[in-house]
Amino acid sequence: MSEKMELMQELKKIVNVYEALDATTILAVTDTKGCILYANQNFCDISKYSKDELLGKTHRIINSGYHDASFFKNMWEVISQGTTWRGEICNQAKDGTVYWVDTTIVPSKNELGEVEQYIAIRSDITEKKMLAFKLEEQLVHDSITGLPNSIYLESIVTKKIAANEPFYLLKINIDDFKSLNESIGMEHANQILKKISERLKAISQHHHVLLTRAYGDEFILLCPMSKEQIKSFIHTLRKLCDTPIHYLDSEHYMTFCIGGVRYPEDTTSYQDLVYYISTAIDYAKKKGKNTYAFFKHTMLEDIDENLALKNKLFRAIQTKAFTMHYQPQWNAHHEIIGFESLARWYDETHGFISPAKFIPLAERTGLIIPLSYLLFEQMLQDFLRLQNVMSKQIKIAFNLSIRQFFDEQLVSRLLQLCEKYNIQSIYKVINF
Repeated sequence: MSEKMELMQELKKIVNVYEALDATTILAVTDTKGCILYANQNFCDISKYSKDELLGKTHRIINSGYHDASFFKNMWEVISQGTTWRGEICNQAKDGTVYWVDTTIVPSKNELGEVEQYIAIRSDITEKKMLAFKLEEQLVHDSITGLPNSIYLESIVTKKIAANEPFYLLKINIDDFKSLNESIGMEHANQILKKISERLKAISQHHHVLLTRAYGDEFILLCPMSKEQIKSFIHTLRKLCDTPIHYLDSEHYMTFCIGGVRYPEDTTSYQDLVYYISTAIDYAKKKGKNTYAFFKHTMLEDIDENLALKNKLFRAIQTKAFTMHYQPQWNAHHEIIGFESLARWYDETHGFISPAKFIPLAERTGLIIPLSYLLFEQMLQDFLRLQNVMSKQIKIAFNLSIRQFFDEQLVSRLLQLCEKYNIQSIYKVINF
């Protein structure tokens, strides 16, 4: 009698477990061929099918098409061996809506250890998945243009590198967009940026190109093209802004520079691709606006050389390693009326370095301001000696950088230097 009571209690426990699962989960039982033998009410509610419509059918009736064939092949290989399978599945209800279920499929075996049924226990995770998709969308897409961002680009490029698929990356940088931003404000400039992205998107879709917004006024395009195709595509891109962009009753003519890099010819690293494409577009911008350049490894040599030259230039300013040369200026009577001051720099390693090389570098690095004050002072020191030699009043032409006119201390610094060398009127002796 006690054994019977114990058996009844065990059966009651099993029934309680079943009732709890049936009430709280989506339950289905299938045979070894996948035909549905049992479906609880929760299954019917989420799938929008009645029990009569489900029984005898396979789960193909709710296949959404989201997963590929290999997904289900792997699942069947696991459960057919008697092993429990777990995963997330996207299904489609009778009305066409999709839903996600967290799924556990437990093989049921007979006395011989052979699989004879499969018990599928599912829970609805649709809301959680939709939230995850929304967060992922925000993570990998730009909020202004709606385009994929650099995070998404890296994931796609990394996959192509792993598959060893050749491609080009093109970076577009809009010319003078900073000035536009300062002129009309960020909000309006972003609307123009959005219109530019729409034009780029139309061209990119036509050529099966992935368009992404890198940051600021820059876009990167992933182009699975040949050498001939990429040249034609760049030609198409450069015609993009032949017509102005209309915004707020105004016309805005835009141009941009393009930098290009190739995989795998230039590098096989994503980080290097991004660095090289930035190097290429910097090189293009130095050539002028509305132009393009493809990366070459010699550009890196130029970068290294410029960095070394910048360091030398800084030290040369500190040690006052410059000299001033003076070119006479003549009047119609062949009389010297003044001089033009010319800066010269001699380096022990490189010899004389051309002003055509170090002046633009000083402009780009901001060293032009301390350099100009140094050269101005040296010119003042030479001025008195030149005037004594000439035995008359002369003037010396001295070139100032446009950047110095934005220096609030310009006038006071020049006057202080003139006073230091007892030159009464700067305008009587110097032409700027």
